[in-house]
Amino acid sequence: MSLTNVQRTVQVLPESLWNSFFPNALPVYTYENFLKAVAKFPRFCDDAINDVESELLNNCKIELATFLAHLKHESGTLIYVEEIGCSETGGGCDYSVPHTIYPPTPGKKYYGRGPFQLSYNYNYAQFSTVAFDGGLNDI
Repeated sequence: MSLTNVQRTVQVLPESLWNSFFPNALPVYTYENFLKAVAKFPRFCDDAINDVESELLNNCKIELATFLAHLKHESGTLIYVEEIGCSETGGGCDYSVPHTIYPPTPGKKYYGRGPFQLSYNYNYAQFSTVAFDGGLNDI
C-alpha cells in the first residue's frame, strides 16, 4: 500500500469519504480491496503530462470521479455483485461467444459480475490475466 498512486488515492479519497459514498456496500467492496485494485494499476492516479504533484492530484481527482461514477452505475452503489436476474444455475444471461484467443469454457456463464459488471468470455479472460496473475493478495 506504499505505492505512490495508492498514497495519492488515499489523499484524494480517504476511507471516511469512501464509506460516506457507499454506506450500504456489500462486504466484498471494502476500501482495502479498492486500494489493492488501485495498486494493480500503477498509472492510475499517477499519470500527468508534467510530473508536478498538483497536476497529478488534479488528474487523480478526475480519474476517481470517473471511476466512482462507473462503479455506482454498474453495481447500484456497490450493492450488487452479479447482474440482476442472472445466476450460474439460472437461464439466460449466457454471454459467451466463440473466440480464438479466449474461448468460452463449456458450462460456464459470463454474465455481469463485480463492480464493472464484466460480461462475455473474452472480457473475463483479459481481466483475470491482469487482476489475478500474481493475485490481488500479493500487494
